[in-house]
Amino acid sequence: MLPQIGRISAATSRRHKDQPMTMQSPDITGFRFSTADFGERDRLPIFREQIGRMIVKLDPEPLSAGAFHAEANVRELPGLGIGSWACSNLKIARPRELLDGNDDLVLTIITSGNTRASQRDRDIELGPGQAVLQSSAEAGNMAVPVSPSRFVGLRLPRKALAALVRDPEDMLVRPLPANTEAMRLLALYIRELDDSYLLATPELCGAVVRHLVDLGALIIGANRDAAAAAEDGGLAGGRAARRGQGRHQR
Repeated sequence: MLPQIGRISAATSRRHKDQPMTMQSPDITGFRFSTADFGERDRLPIFREQIGRMIVKLDPEPLSAGAFHAEANVRELPGLGIGSWACSNLKIARPRELLDGNDDLVLTIITSGNTRASQRDRDIELGPGQAVLQSSAEAGNMAVPVSPSRFVGLRLPRKALAALVRDPEDMLVRPLPANTEAMRLLALYIRELDDSYLLATPELCGAVVRHLVDLGALIIGANRDAAAAAEDGGLAGGRAARRGQGRHQR
């Protein structure tokens, strides 16, 4: 399950100095990578061992014979993880031997292309504007065909969702409402985090984390109180990010 972002420590990041990194503070670590940066012979071994198994705790392999590709921008913020991914011809599994006690929930939003998610003997086909929730505590996988796909992932601690969503466990690998405002804003918000000003101070970083949790809860199915609070929190923050993007594009 590709967007299941593993917990990335500063020490782990330092062990991979050959990968481009983004490091804002001791509490925010991250890295960028692309399989295109590696030679064809080394591409799969490096992706599987140094990135897949050691950093994100996933096991990737080509879905079918032929070329494959993966690139990502992954960040660990205080209390959650985010990632933007682009892939083709890949099946990426989280097998039982790579389960590490982490029971966070991972929300994936497809922004282009098609993907199949599998867990708990359930399979769900996903296209642009659709999302799926999976558990880091259980084996599962995501499969991307030869045609490229792009998606964003948000890893949320269960405790953070407990007061916001009535039963997130019941939503695992189930169809979620597609193309909602919260979904579009969350995808935009994650992309906008490439602008470091959003994380320039602990106060701003804390606000960003709260907004991301709000938007994630709305997508999964926030309770009435959480949905009302998100109007002044995550929805307002996401709309501000959208307005900021519009100013950048002019």
